[in-house]
Amino acid sequence: MSTVSGDAGVPPRPIRTPRRIPLSTVNVLEVLAVFVGIPAVIYGLIAALTLLPGRSAERVRYRPGEPWDHAPQWWAGDTPVQIPSEAAAAGAKRGGARGSW
Repeated sequence: MSTVSGDAGVPPRPIRTPRRIPLSTVNVLEVLAVFVGIPAVIYGLIAALTLLPGRSAERVRYRPGEPWDHAPQWWAGDTPVQIPSEAAAAGAKRGGARGSW
C-alpha cells in the first residue's frame, strides 16, 4: 500500500483505491448452457418428435401415380363447394372479360 506524504509533521495517510464491484458472477459455461444448450435441447426435442411414428402410420396415403377414387371437390373455407355438372352449366349464362354476360 502506498502512502501520500503531506506536510512535514503530518503523518502520511494511505491512498484509497476504489472498491471493485464485480460486473457479473456468471461464468462462461453457464452462458453457453443458457444460450447454446437450451436451444439445442429444444431443437433436438422437436427433431425427435418429428421422427416418431404417429397418426400418419395408420392412415392410407395417396401416392402419385395411384388412381384417385374420390369425386372432384373444390374447397372454400370450411364448406366444400360442389362443382356443377356440365349439363347444368350448359344452360347457365356465361361471363367473362369480353362483356358477353
